[in-house]
Amino acid sequence: MRQAAVWFWLSCRRYLRRISFATILLLLPVGAYVLHLAEKSGDNRIPVAVCVADLGTGTAGSGREIGRGTGQAEEGTLSMQGADMEAGEGTGADLAVRLLKSLTDEQRDAGDGMFVFYACDSVEQVKDEVASRRAECGYAITSDLGERMAENDYKRSIRVYSAPTTVTAQLSQEVVFAELAALYDRELFLEYVEQGAAFDFAGEPESAARQDLAARAGERYDAWFGDGSTFQFVYEVVETTDGEMADDPSGMSFPIRGLAALLVYLTGIYSAAMGAADQKRGLFLPVSWKNRTLCRIASLGAPVALAACSALGAILAGGSWGHTGRELAAMVLYTAAVVVFSWLLCLICREPGRICMLLPFFLMGSLIFCPIFLDAGRFLPEAEWIGKLFLPWYYLRWM
Repeated sequence: MRQAAVWFWLSCRRYLRRISFATILLLLPVGAYVLHLAEKSGDNRIPVAVCVADLGTGTAGSGREIGRGTGQAEEGTLSMQGADMEAGEGTGADLAVRLLKSLTDEQRDAGDGMFVFYACDSVEQVKDEVASRRAECGYAITSDLGERMAENDYKRSIRVYSAPTTVTAQLSQEVVFAELAALYDRELFLEYVEQGAAFDFAGEPESAARQDLAARAGERYDAWFGDGSTFQFVYEVVETTDGEMADDPSGMSFPIRGLAALLVYLTGIYSAAMGAADQKRGLFLPVSWKNRTLCRIASLGAPVALAACSALGAILAGGSWGHTGRELAAMVLYTAAVVVFSWLLCLICREPGRICMLLPFFLMGSLIFCPIFLDAGRFLPEAEWIGKLFLPWYYLRWM
């Protein structure tokens, strides 16, 4: 065992002295770190302009085209049909302002949503933002939104401005309507507590006990709304591009984990070719036959272990690191599997040239059938079974 450890150490030094091999091991974590910094510095979310203004006749304009020479935008209205909301007086005239604050809240901007909303001073500024394509679309909220909602007058209460070629206006409407529903439903809930017959046991609608009950109901509503259990729109990513599930903490779009797994796999095939060449040259003849097998496996495992360290460094530097125990255990098991695969490949093929001829097959098969860049198994069930022939598939599925 001690002799095998010596062979492992000497083999590591042997491979690290090869400038090309050492450069590849270094480039992966460095490249992952640079890409991670680039993705963190850039905001890929879609900008949306929003304002509160008087949208009475003649203020917002009735034309369908805006902008002079910089672009065009189409005007529409946010449909609220089917909401079927009824309310009396007292829903509050500040609903439009609260909707604006909710959409442009700093916590929302710091989140992982698809859109980032920013406030404008007027309808004309919203039009200019959309026409110049600084904003993909824009919303103008009528200042008397609360009164209109109470009177069931939804027409032209929120106007949408978007470029003719964009589809984001339809997508962002889901976000705007979700915020509006959450805010307005609170008004309806409090009004029902204050005036509904179900709460007559607390006294008359204007009594102090009834007002206190409404205040406590508002606190409970805010608590339920804050933990996401009342209103929640879930945009689920079934599989990310690097083979990770949707709860990957990194959120990276570059397949760092997939490329790290592929590096370890290809290094194992390269190690098998080098091991076959060493065996053919008689490198292990001085070793006693009792220790020869262990020494050969140690020599095969040295470059694979180095590649595994580079892969872990890339995953950490790229911001894809999950639970430490799980990451280390998965990589150790995966490295061991690659070493066993390399050993079997060396025994079966024996000739280094044959092993090198198989390298493109394993490379292309992993790229196509393993979830490195794209999970082909979700589109073609047969690809799932073919992917199981390649070791990166198991590592990426586990992680």
